[in-house]
Amino acid sequence: MLPADFPAVEANELRIDQLFLLEDGSVALIDYESEYSKKNIVKYLRYVPRIFEKWLKEHGDFPEKLRLIVIYTADVKSSSTKRVFDQGAIRVELQEGFLSELDGDQITADIERKIKAGEPISDKDIMLLIILPLTYREKDRQNKAVERIIDLTDQVPDPVKSGKIMAGMVTFANHIITKEMRTKIYGRLKMTFIDQMFAEEMQEALDQRAEEVTREVTKSVTASVTQNVTKEIAEKFLQKGVSLEEVSECTNLPLETVRKLADEIFHTAGDGSF
Repeated sequence: MLPADFPAVEANELRIDQLFLLEDGSVALIDYESEYSKKNIVKYLRYVPRIFEKWLKEHGDFPEKLRLIVIYTADVKSSSTKRVFDQGAIRVELQEGFLSELDGDQITADIERKIKAGEPISDKDIMLLIILPLTYREKDRQNKAVERIIDLTDQVPDPVKSGKIMAGMVTFANHIITKEMRTKIYGRLKMTFIDQMFAEEMQEALDQRAEEVTREVTKSVTASVTQNVTKEIAEKFLQKGVSLEEVSECTNLPLETVRKLADEIFHTAGDGSF
């Protein structure tokens, strides 16, 4: 994924949705639309010179190929759009994708079967789950699809994959997800993705970190201030983002003492919470 920070964007323009460098060396501008309009062609034509200018400045040449990919939600049918615009001096060819052509119920059933059978889900399955809510036109079915995806994601044993599904769904279908459901998803992401993703790495690094921090601190203190040393170690752990429970277990300090240290550190830093 490439940065899409282009200067001089007019206030009434939509920002570029996604810009990707593909394996074949081409650059793909991906836009998501819930309706078909010729005004969108003008919008894309405004993006193109900025992409070319950025490429020329950073790489000394234009992109080898620029792809304009438009993904339409279930509100748009393939018969209602125009893919190629040839106006003589300018020719624009879109690569279109229509979520209306996907069977959301069948997608759900197929992936649910794989999960229940203990089969690993593929990258394609993940992408299908991410876009699943937008394969429906009715708001009620969209919301039910979001809830079903959350339930299915809870059954995916790989926390990285489950996190990709929920994070991708929030990004892709953000405008149809209710505030309450979004809060629920963010909570799941925090508990099931971020925590689990780093749990093993954190556990492996904990002993090594304790040894390094202890060595640095104990060089300048004596045995008579062991309690202060322990608190300094705990503070360093907290500043590095180690959880309260892990700091308490590693330093043998009471959990309440560790919590007070955390409050002191982050209140002093201006954060106000841990």
